[in-house]
Amino acid sequence: MNKEPTLNLGFLFFLYAATVAVVIQFIFLPYVFPSWSAGHGLVNSSLDSITFHREAVGMAQAIHRQGWSVWELGPQNQWPIGIAAAIYALTVPEPWTLIPLNAFLHAISGLLVLKIVMFFLPDWRKAFWCALPFVVYPSAASWYAQLHKDGYSILGLLLLVYGVLILAHDVLNAEPGHGAAKGLLLVFFGAWLMWVVRPYLFNFSKLATSLLAVVLGFFMICGCLRRKVGLRACLEKSAVLLLLFMMPLAGTSAKKIYDLFPALTLERPTAGLATLEDVLATAVPPAGPSPAREGIDKKIIRMRTGFIGANANAKSAVDNEAVFNDLQDIILYLPRAAQIVFLAPFPEDWFKEGSFEANTLMRRVAGAEMLGVYFALCFLPFAAFFWARHFEFWIMILFCSGLLVLHGLVVNNVGTLYRMRYGLLMLIVALGMAGFVQFLEVRRKKCAA
Repeated sequence: MNKEPTLNLGFLFFLYAATVAVVIQFIFLPYVFPSWSAGHGLVNSSLDSITFHREAVGMAQAIHRQGWSVWELGPQNQWPIGIAAAIYALTVPEPWTLIPLNAFLHAISGLLVLKIVMFFLPDWRKAFWCALPFVVYPSAASWYAQLHKDGYSILGLLLLVYGVLILAHDVLNAEPGHGAAKGLLLVFFGAWLMWVVRPYLFNFSKLATSLLAVVLGFFMICGCLRRKVGLRACLEKSAVLLLLFMMPLAGTSAKKIYDLFPALTLERPTAGLATLEDVLATAVPPAGPSPAREGIDKKIIRMRTGFIGANANAKSAVDNEAVFNDLQDIILYLPRAAQIVFLAPFPEDWFKEGSFEANTLMRRVAGAEMLGVYFALCFLPFAAFFWARHFEFWIMILFCSGLLVLHGLVVNNVGTLYRMRYGLLMLIVALGMAGFVQFLEVRRKKCAA
């Protein structure tokens, strides 16, 4: 089996994303659908991108007038603005200057999906086709061809999942190695990347990683007692699992350290910045315990209420009437949340009109993409059959499914959910495609026999 050509595949993914972004910004918007353009290569329906661009331009102009001392990495806790402002200041204040960075983020994410699939399909040629939907689905262009935070959060999520798989494989392996430490570093870096752009996603994932540390520790101790794992290796891996278990504490400490440096946040009115997540942060001020100390059920209720308020009149809103008051309401809504997060938008929504002309087209595109998702989900049971004894497989399924259902509990806007679930759902899709590829291989061997 030939070695995986990582650099070549990464360059292919990068070239694809960069080309699509250039076509959208320089051809598609100005000449094919000019009524969709907000100027500067941005789509008029991408309100967050427009806001981020405006804020980044303002900061870049301030840098030119007053110097780099006014530059902020995370103005109003929006790191994409600070990064864009730095690039604007060094080049020109146009979103096309961000295309190489966004394409790079997307390419690395595509390679991570490929690597994750190769845990189960070692042949990179087969794994390539399973990872391809993540790379080429047109909806992904809504962040790598615009100015958004999804490229960062998806990369962080995939780094975390890949790190968890490496760590789990090493911990459950009888032989000592350095995979656990490598996996832990990837987990921490991925969690940090999620924390700086989407703290709520980090808050949910850190609970899963702590639980995983306990489960892996149990299996490792069992292996050590059966002498499948040496004492030295057991002690080394125990130290790594302890660090993984303490990741929530690390996140809390990082937040305290972050709060000590007010220079990281611009001291100016927030009226100019009105992204959806800002609305969520202010729509429902928490009563009682601080958000950092409230239970996960209270977080879900608060965020769900905020999303319902923010999307009251949105055409892609779903179940606005489903308001949570307590834990029982959340539990009863779980099946519906799973249905929405895995299967929406449903076929009856594919041909409806959107709030913007661009959104109407995206409904058609989403319909075509969902056909591929449905196909992959049909073969997910085959994947479970083929790799039922691979603990890493179940880690991925449970981790991704758990976070997906949490999104379904909180987000009541299918358009927003479609973007926010992308990294998680496309990992599930990649596993389903791996099941399909393995099914074809088994059929081929049976026919050959």
